[in-house]
Amino acid sequence: TQTTPVTLSELSYIPRKGDALQRCAISNDENVYGLNLMRGCAFRCGFCSARAYPGMSEQSGVAIYADTVNQVVHELSHKRVRAVLICPSTDPFPSIPDVQDLTAEVVTALAERGAQSWLRTRGVIRPTVLQTLIRHREQVQLTFSLTTLNEKLTRLLEPGTASPTLRIEQIERCLDAGLKVKVALDPLVPNVTDSRENLEEVLDALESVGVHEVSAGYMFLRQGIVENLQASLASTDLADLIQGAFRGGPVLTAPGLAAARYLPRGRRQRGFALLKSLAARHGIEVQISGISNPDFATPRKNESKQSSTSLLARFLKNADPQS
Repeated sequence: TQTTPVTLSELSYIPRKGDALQRCAISNDENVYGLNLMRGCAFRCGFCSARAYPGMSEQSGVAIYADTVNQVVHELSHKRVRAVLICPSTDPFPSIPDVQDLTAEVVTALAERGAQSWLRTRGVIRPTVLQTLIRHREQVQLTFSLTTLNEKLTRLLEPGTASPTLRIEQIERCLDAGLKVKVALDPLVPNVTDSRENLEEVLDALESVGVHEVSAGYMFLRQGIVENLQASLASTDLADLIQGAFRGGPVLTAPGLAAARYLPRGRRQRGFALLKSLAARHGIEVQISGISNPDFATPRKNESKQSSTSLLARFLKNADPQS
């Protein structure tokens, strides 16, 4: 089974309160907006911060916002929009045809008005929807999130998502079609997916399909995430293993994000140093996510082209061996 589908009885349509296009926390560009097509998610990832929002429950199902395309078109007439991150709080490609069709309609509406669509997924993109993305490829940026190639571990951590093998195949297909494709090793799960063995397997698969750059970030914890992880991993000892890694870690905030507990800084630096070292052997460059590392200084522009060896040296130098 590639994904766990959502039944139609769990699907509903609801009116939207307020604007569809909202300021996006992940970008400092005032012309970049976020657009949620629905409330809720079918993938049930244990590490998901959106799933842990107060008021979210598994019983609430998936609710699609009605009349979204018309509302977006109306707002584009009086807002200056360069790009829209579609579904920042969920996934635009769940195993729900209505949602994927809506995603394709929104991508088309944005492209026809000169705005880019930024999409990030762990799902299976339906062939007809993929053709829409390809048709508007100059205005589409597609990111695939991947944490492991281990099928059993994937079903524990993110039970409703596409299989890792299928995601690798989709990455290759999209690259061959000329789409702008990114890959996010996100989130890295401490003591679980950041091992040398797991990273080597993922990097080898990505190299084989022509990926030359990835972004990466570790997961963080809030109370709701802890509860979801404990429920998802109840049949294993992984929840305790993961939580133990956060002992002594800082509580940090980031623009547009609530406070959360992060891994100790030195633990993250050592993990990223290992990833960068392994990735370099595969000809893959690693960009560290600023959102999941709000305490890491943003590199100056003249530092952005430093070699991976230089970046690796800086991480190793600054890592606190006691953290």
